Amino acid sequence: MKNGILLLVAGLFSTMLLAQSQSNALTKAEFYKTKFDNFSFAELSETKAEEHKVIKLLDIPRRIMQGDGGIGDDWKRFVFPSGLTVGYMDLASDDFAPSVSYIKASSITVYGITANVGDDVAVFGETVTVTDNGDTKTIKIIIDEEECCPVVITVNKETNAIEKIEYKVESSAISGN
Repeated sequence: MKNGILLLVAGLFSTMLLAQSQSNALTKAEFYKTKFDNFSFAELSETKAEEHKVIKLLDIPRRIMQGDGGIGDDWKRFVFPSGLTVGYMDLASDDFAPSVSYIKASSITVYGITANVGDDVAVFGETVTVTDNGDTKTIKIIIDEEECCPVVITVNKETNAIEKIEYKVESSAISGN
C-alpha cells in the first residue's frame, strides 16, 4: 500500500514538473509569420534596424534609444506612439547580421488567433499551454524547441487577463523590461 502511494505521489510530482516546463513550440517559418501589433516577425526582421525602413514599415518612432553592448554588439530600440517597442542587436557585428532582440506589443497573432493585452486568455482556447508560475501565469512560445528566445505572454492569475506580450533574446544587452 505504501509503495502504491509513493508511486502515485512520484507520478503526480513528475506530471507537475512536466507541466511547469512545457512551452508552445513553433517552427521557424511559423514564428516568422507571427504578428506583433499587426506586423510579422519577418517584416520587423527585414528592416535590420535601418531607420528609413523602420519608419516606412511602422511609423515615426516616439523615441529611439541606442547603445554599445560590447564588441560588435551595438543595439537600437524604437518606441512607437502606439506602445509597440522593437529592439535590434548586432548592428556593428562582423559575424552576425542585425536581428530583432526585443518586442513589446499590445497584440499578437499566433496559431491563427489574435489576442490583445486585456483579453481573457481563453481567447486561445485549447491551442496553447498556460503555465502557473505562482503569482502569474504565462504562455511561453518558442522556436524549434530553442529556449533562448521566447515570446512570453503574461496572464493575471486572478482575472485571466493578458497583461503583457514580449519577445526577447535572453542574452541581449537590450532585453530589459
